[in-house]
Amino acid sequence: GVSSAASDVYKRQVEYQADRNLPYTVERSDDGAFVVEGPRIEKMLGYTNLDSEKGFDFFQKFLKQNGILDELEKAGISEGDTVRMYGLAFEYYK
Repeated sequence: GVSSAASDVYKRQVEYQADRNLPYTVERSDDGAFVVEGPRIEKMLGYTNLDSEKGFDFFQKFLKQNGILDELEKAGISEGDTVRMYGLAFEYYK
């Protein structure tokens, strides 16, 4: 009926909303590392050279401005924990 179609559209909008507000996921892997994934992160890593100091600073700013660092802290990350993003791994320090 009409109502189920309407609720499907609503559900899709809610999911879209959620995706837009949180363009990434933060998960804990079995080995205790924190895995962060999302299209924006993947895109950003694609055009950032993390081997250069400037690139890494830019990357860290991106994580901070997008609330990803907050999210990791909420997930219980502590100093020295490993963060993994698309083949990139680094240790977390405040």
